[in-house]
Amino acid sequence: ASKETNNPAAEILRKKLNKQLNELSKIGNDAFLSTNILLLIKTIFSKKHNLNDNEVIKQYKNELQGSIHRLNDLVTVALSEREKDNLINVCRANNLIVSKQDILMSDENEVLGYNILGYYCGDS
Repeated sequence: ASKETNNPAAEILRKKLNKQLNELSKIGNDAFLSTNILLLIKTIFSKKHNLNDNEVIKQYKNELQGSIHRLNDLVTVALSEREKDNLINVCRANNLIVSKQDILMSDENEVLGYNILGYYCGDS
């Protein structure tokens, strides 16, 4: 929200919005940007779209709910280190050879997941 107006009340709200957006971006910039909130604000303020603002916001909320649902699914199936080790042991017990295991790390050095490669070696 960067357009200045001659309306003092609108200018106060614009500054408040910019301050809140800045604070949110400091909490977790990647997560914040992935919400597409800046695109939503730009769309609403541009008036170059064919939908009314309520429809744009409704579509945004639907997309955001979908993102939340997908992230919750990922959290639900995430494995702890112990669960990952148990999975590998189950694989080995069923004639699966684990040939490689890597930890996938974020740029912030947080564990994102595991990359486990292997193959079936036949019945023993």
